[in-house]
Amino acid sequence: MRRLFALALSAAALLAAQGLDSLSGWQFYKEISTGSHTAIATLSLDAEILANTRDDAADLRIFDAAGKEVPYELRVLVGQRNAESYEALEVSRGVEGDASEIILDLGENPGEHNQVQVDTQGPRFRRQVAVFGSDDAEQWTPLTERGLILRLTGNGGTAAVDRVPYPPSEYRYVRITVAPDQQADSEPPVIESAAVERATVVPGEEQAVPAESATRETIVEGELTVSRYTIYLPGRIPVHALRFNTPNISFVRTYQLLAVMGDNIAPFPLSVGRLRRSAEARSDVTTLRFQEAFARQLQLIIADGGDAPLDILEPAVLIASRQLVADLSAATAQPLRLYYGNPSAPSPDYNLKVELPDKFDETVPLLQLGPQQLNPTYEAPEPPLSEQVPWLIYVLTGAASLALLAILRSLVFDVDSQG
Repeated sequence: MRRLFALALSAAALLAAQGLDSLSGWQFYKEISTGSHTAIATLSLDAEILANTRDDAADLRIFDAAGKEVPYELRVLVGQRNAESYEALEVSRGVEGDASEIILDLGENPGEHNQVQVDTQGPRFRRQVAVFGSDDAEQWTPLTERGLILRLTGNGGTAAVDRVPYPPSEYRYVRITVAPDQQADSEPPVIESAAVERATVVPGEEQAVPAESATRETIVEGELTVSRYTIYLPGRIPVHALRFNTPNISFVRTYQLLAVMGDNIAPFPLSVGRLRRSAEARSDVTTLRFQEAFARQLQLIIADGGDAPLDILEPAVLIASRQLVADLSAATAQPLRLYYGNPSAPSPDYNLKVELPDKFDETVPLLQLGPQQLNPTYEAPEPPLSEQVPWLIYVLTGAASLALLAILRSLVFDVDSQG
């Protein structure tokens, strides 16, 4: 007993020396299985941790059994899509029928290109885009005739698609035509700017997190019938893609994807576009990618028209893998624990004594985490005074009103006396 008491005192002293009186502010922890590893090692944050930690993950702490803090570096293994724009000379622009057109000259031997970026006017539209290539600006070869650019503004945000991909090409001349949105445009759309690009993808590392559940409801607005699928996630987690199975043989549907970030917050638009499946498709899997957002739910709204609703099966979200790179040489006693779930924790400021490489190979061990456990020393923060004494806000408001009324009366009296 004396030995345990002395150990507790030692741990408390170490924590105090680091500016942390205790770990009572952290709600959860997971034990880390280190085995015999004593050098640099990594561990992956699962969805359970991401759902209970802060958005910036700055409340993560690793402590050994003696209460010593183990430094780490957080790495987000997100993929990147890069686009290199070509210098191009605008040859001509005009209107053909009801579509706007622009022709760009990339010069001799431009190299490979595979997408165009098109900026057109309007807050809300869906416009068909066709792209053609030529070596002489006379004979044109279709690169894609089924491109789509979209913009949707509402609920305080904007979702937009302004790039149209096509198979790799080395044509010198590129012609872009933009057809009007039959619902939004009364005349050919105005092309503000256009660029030819070479897009490359730097793969990251991602993990799939199955949805906890999903529901569908039918919404009828005039002649428009849509299905709204609500996909419930295991907490508020960072997501950058939605994946699901659609066993329907073939279809073309317009969709809108929204993120529900929290209670009393309007859904935020993530993506708009078309879902397309042909009878020759080799897979039933559909993946919608978008800029990363923290969400509790996703709402997928699909325009059904007069067709039967799509079957959305096995929905899952993709998240960029997040890893902690820990210096185990700083630990003095096992086991190690990863603590999380403290919204008010200060951000850590570690100075790792070793220089970490940009990438790790298979020789760097990946540590395993145990199940989530409640921290027995956790003390829930006291609710704000307005929640503890709800009537107090009315008293204070009333007192402030009386004080303001007294000030106004004195001002009126001063004006009258001067008059």
